Amino acid sequence: MDHIYPNLCQELNKARVSEADLARFLGISEESIRNKLSGNESWRLSEAVNICRFLKNSNIRFLFLQLNNNSKYLENQEYFGGSCRNV
Repeated sequence: MDHIYPNLCQELNKARVSEADLARFLGISEESIRNKLSGNESWRLSEAVNICRFLKNSNIRFLFLQLNNNSKYLENQEYFGGSCRNV
């Protein structure tokens, strides 16, 4: 599966958090997690904030930086570049 959030996936892997673990933590289905990671479904701001807290990473902009189809980073404006600590 293609993930468009490489930093988020890298941090989840470093923390040894599976898609199933993340789904349980957020209270959503594994299918929804897969859709969100592949860009087929949007993240809710509350989900992004909770993931930052769960991973102890306050940089939403870093975690939710997207790759576009040309494998270049595309900033996701939906999250306002904020910090989890400040939300």
